[in-house]
Amino acid sequence: MDKYVQFDLVLPTDKIFGFGERTREFGLTSGAWNMYSKKQDSLYDDGTGGLQGSGVHPFILYQTRNKSYAGIFFRNSAPTSPVLHPNGDGKMIVSYITTGGPLDVIFFLPGTVHEITSRYFNVIGRPAMPPVWAQGWHQASTGYDSLDKVKAMIAAYKTNGMPLDGVFLDNAYMDKFADFTVGTSFDGLLDYTKTMNSDGHHLILAVDAGIPTGDNDYYKYCTDN
Repeated sequence: MDKYVQFDLVLPTDKIFGFGERTREFGLTSGAWNMYSKKQDSLYDDGTGGLQGSGVHPFILYQTRNKSYAGIFFRNSAPTSPVLHPNGDGKMIVSYITTGGPLDVIFFLPGTVHEITSRYFNVIGRPAMPPVWAQGWHQASTGYDSLDKVKAMIAAYKTNGMPLDGVFLDNAYMDKFADFTVGTSFDGLLDYTKTMNSDGHHLILAVDAGIPTGDNDYYKYCTDN
């Protein structure tokens, strides 16, 4: 149906790994492993549903009968809920349930873990080499609601002789939380960024997925709550 698509597979094993950000158990068990981003911290997803993390990574590795590995990449822009259900004989039923398409389902046939992940990266693209400063010390807080507070924080690092490579600013720097804007409390941010760069610091700005329209209901919600 237009709003419901289900794609079922029977895998020859119950040793399955993947489906996005996992902070606890490495292997996946039976349950619903939601795949859509809610821009929240990664919770302990135990397969009960509704515990999706901040990112989406719909790829799994599974062990084959001869102890090698294979992979499945289920690419889809709509919310997806993969459901795992053991069928009782050491195999696992995998049901990909999503609210729509189009779908790209790519299978990576048996090989070593290194070979399968390498083929996967050939499809999605290999990670770029990060700059050296990106691997350094970074400071972030939702409490930086003015440029003066940012300056004071950076000055405190200098005073205490602590290294600082990057500063992250959340949406408080925006004008009423609107992307691609700068609020009045951050007047002079561009000029100060040049000063930061000359001192070896780098500024990273958050850009949220929501783009406001009209009276900016999101701003009203934040200020009312």
